[in-house]
Amino acid sequence: MAKLLVTGVTESIGSEVAASLLDMDIDFKVMVSSEADAKAFEEKGVPTVVGDFRYPASLEKALEGIDRAFLVTPAHQDMVEYEKNFIDAAKKQDVKHIIKVSAIGASPDASNVVGRYHAETEQYLEESGIDYTILRSAYLMTNQLANISEIQQQGNVYSMSSGRIPMLDTRDLGEIGAKILQRGGHEGKIYHLTGKEAISFRDVAEIVSEATGKQIDYVNVEPGAAEDTLVSLGFPQWLAADMVELNRMWERGEGIEVDTSSERLLDRPPRGYREFVEDHLALMEEEDVEERPGDTGRATGG
Repeated sequence: MAKLLVTGVTESIGSEVAASLLDMDIDFKVMVSSEADAKAFEEKGVPTVVGDFRYPASLEKALEGIDRAFLVTPAHQDMVEYEKNFIDAAKKQDVKHIIKVSAIGASPDASNVVGRYHAETEQYLEESGIDYTILRSAYLMTNQLANISEIQQQGNVYSMSSGRIPMLDTRDLGEIGAKILQRGGHEGKIYHLTGKEAISFRDVAEIVSEATGKQIDYVNVEPGAAEDTLVSLGFPQWLAADMVELNRMWERGEGIEVDTSSERLLDRPPRGYREFVEDHLALMEEEDVEERPGDTGRATGG
């Protein structure tokens, strides 16, 4: 039986891969950066290894005996270095297959930084000699959970873009990743993963209004003001600027096409935004809800 490793399990993408593997009753390990993070998984009977993307030696130890690995890292200025460290360590440990999370629009010529970062790592992985599968993900619905306090307390959905985008449910991305990790058979493939429909943030406001029975309004935000707000909320300047550029890409109509790969890989239609909202309705109806982080496994927008 293949020995499997999942990274990024303290963020939503990796945690959903782990959840899907648990549902499939598949044995696997998770890589965490500290013993404190390991406890939650050990309580579920999931073996853990400690590894830090900054330290190659720790990655080599984490990858000992692993056949297939799921690789996802946060949007970070050092993410290319982190992922190259992981790929190098995997090569030293004779890992057979890496499934890497990337982003739709990844290209050496992408106008956004994270798109260029992903493209650089994709090329490095392709040239490593390790079998690979690349999952280029659309904007994740889970990122909207970071905005729950605004939705609840202000009754608004804010966005820099009026464009429609094919948002993907993180649970679907996790299930796809788990299936490929467990079964293999997708070596050398690059998949563009989207939801079943392209919707705007105006549509998001309407869907949340219908689901909660509360009036939620769409508010378009000027990009410069949005960047300043993101920085004030603690986002690094480069990432705030990159999120603004991602929204401009959507406004220009880039990365908005619905792809059928998700449906083929899931053997069912991917979830729509309405289903996502209904499944998270209790969370959206909480009063005095605290800020919740979105997913940092790819560039976020909104």
